[in-house]
Amino acid sequence: MEKIKLPTVTLIAVAGNKQAETIVSMYKSMSKVDFAAVKLITNIELSASGIEIIKVDGLKTWGEYNHFIIKELYKYFDTDYCLICQWD
Repeated sequence: MEKIKLPTVTLIAVAGNKQAETIVSMYKSMSKVDFAAVKLITNIELSASGIEIIKVDGLKTWGEYNHFIIKELYKYFDTDYCLICQWD
């Protein structure tokens, strides 16, 4: 089966914890869809094949996560749309 192509969509996740689980969920999406970009924004150093890792400070509480999603996320993608992915 051919993958769906979404050339104007960035798959993006923000994870202050559960990074491994988040990466697994991103790979599931990537197995079915070709995105313009795939990015994980997190507060720890790590690497994952095919996923751009962006390290930021914070993300240790739900408040910091929510603030980031509402006030900062737009700075990290340049496609028309983003699809937010979470581990759960």
